[in-house]
Amino acid sequence: MYTDSLNMILKWTPRFLNSIFHTLSWSVLLLLLPFIVKGQSTFALTGKITDASDNPIPYANIGLENTNKQTTTNEQGQFTLNEIPAGEYTVIVNAADYKVWSEKVIIKEDYRLSITLQSNETALDDVTIVGKTASRELNEDPMAINSLSTQPVLDQAMGAEELLKTSTGVVVRQTGGLGSSLNINLNGLSGQAVRVYFDGIPLEVFGGGIQLNTIPVDVIDRIDVYKGVMPIDVGTDALAGGINLVPAKKDYNFLRTSYSFGSFNTHRFTLNASKNISEHFGIAALAYFNYSDNDFEMRNIRSVTERTLPNGTIVAGPEETINARRFHDRHISAYAEAAFKLYDLSWVDRLEFASSFARRDDEIQQGAFIFNTAVGEAEYDVNTFIQRLDYRKTFLKGKLDTRYYGVLSLAQDQIRDSTQAIYNWRGEQLQTVNNSGAEVFAEPILREGENLGTSHRLVLRYEINKWLNFTLSEFFRYTRIEGRDPANPGINIGEGEPVDPNTVPSTLRRNIVGAELSADFFEEKLTTVVFFKNYDYNAESIDFLQTTATVLPVREIQENNNGYGLALKYQFHPKVFIRTSFERAVRIPTEREIFGDFASIVPNFELRPEKSNNINVGLLYSTTLAGSRELL
Repeated sequence: MYTDSLNMILKWTPRFLNSIFHTLSWSVLLLLLPFIVKGQSTFALTGKITDASDNPIPYANIGLENTNKQTTTNEQGQFTLNEIPAGEYTVIVNAADYKVWSEKVIIKEDYRLSITLQSNETALDDVTIVGKTASRELNEDPMAINSLSTQPVLDQAMGAEELLKTSTGVVVRQTGGLGSSLNINLNGLSGQAVRVYFDGIPLEVFGGGIQLNTIPVDVIDRIDVYKGVMPIDVGTDALAGGINLVPAKKDYNFLRTSYSFGSFNTHRFTLNASKNISEHFGIAALAYFNYSDNDFEMRNIRSVTERTLPNGTIVAGPEETINARRFHDRHISAYAEAAFKLYDLSWVDRLEFASSFARRDDEIQQGAFIFNTAVGEAEYDVNTFIQRLDYRKTFLKGKLDTRYYGVLSLAQDQIRDSTQAIYNWRGEQLQTVNNSGAEVFAEPILREGENLGTSHRLVLRYEINKWLNFTLSEFFRYTRIEGRDPANPGINIGEGEPVDPNTVPSTLRRNIVGAELSADFFEEKLTTVVFFKNYDYNAESIDFLQTTATVLPVREIQENNNGYGLALKYQFHPKVFIRTSFERAVRIPTEREIFGDFASIVPNFELRPEKSNNINVGLLYSTTLAGSRELL
């Protein structure tokens, strides 16, 4: 199996590179701007701020004395000051809990600083310094965003779904214990109307081995909840909004690990580590493991019984109502990733390449509903191989930010449901009845499938001036599904041998292009965002409902739709603002909705994109506790 996986990856690497070229080609002109701009009268001051242990210091304030040039460091401790005329300046750096740093510099060309701040051990009695974290900055965005930081819960053994439950307007429902099916309700809409992303890429692209309720909070920095309207650099084709899991990216030496043990024989282990080999090169490792028997008790469950007559004959007995403990619901999930990182080089600000493997193994205890019999043998498992590339670079003296993110994944899954045995809720195999050869599905299934997926996101953000920014984004995704099922009777094509529909590849290609213009007015009291999106997709698959055909019944659909929207925010007071947003949203049907699942979900080639008008209005008031001081 693993040899076949390697061969598949090698086979599809050229197509993966070709799709990267497709994504990048339309933006070549913009990327060449740094080389065709002529003449400069101003320069850029860039750098990185760290502490004595070489850890980056985020949200530090940097400014040039007696000028209006100032900025703050990002989460990696990096900063950029643009459009600085030639001359001599005094650079001043301020950061909470650190001594003020200052130094004179002469600017006559682009200048870079590496600054180390010394800790300020002077205690502040009854004073709390409150800074604007990345989560808070997002919460104050014109679009309706609720950003949840993982910092307060890092010491708790919990999954990302537990943190998500604390967000207002979000309801998370699970059908069972650890690793069970999950449904998110966001502002009244649920199912496929709500998209889940990992670092701006749809979670399903990473294969079925990764799921929202198997990812521990240790490996993410925050969860961004977008209600209704999604920005073009994150969203794809959601109706109700989306959930974006932002991974923790630390460019300093650290090691964090945890292990927890809980009810129902639940074990959770995580490992997250990063090591800087040199000033520009580092490596990182990430791993987690989840195990649970999920043998919790269910109350008042109807269960079939049998009894033995005096002559030894076994006959059906009366149905009973019992408190039943689940006995075939084990969940195992694991993830391991190795990455190398390059940063602060002339051709790249940050480059990360990672290779990972995910494994998921589930026993199936029941179908969509609970009946008077249980599932005792059906199982599902999936192995996923993932390659991802994250490239970031700032051009034109910090005016043009570029980010490219690419993912290539190969998922191999198996569904085994072909027994004639029937079990009751006491875990006993019944002797008096047999099924048709399947416990969960209508017909026996022994499907082995391969899902090849690739996604690419390119974002270009250009600062026209201090108050006006323009953003272009393209998201491209391609999925190819095929497999085999010895238990499938196949489709009769003429007088030849029946064809297993699983062996005919199903493909789905989608391309979403967006453009956004944001502006600030009245000394940044009024913020406006206007955006446009184009949705294009093509799907092709076999219609396996046509059990008799003279030619291979392959169906194809293609659609192109437009979406648009705007967002407004007005800051009445430093602690009070109102915001509103509108979007004409489009949702493209998923693979399962169009192709079916070759088991219980039938294909529907007549599906067309779903559309909706989303409107959000909100008022936010924030304050700090008495005796505290706010650091802006």
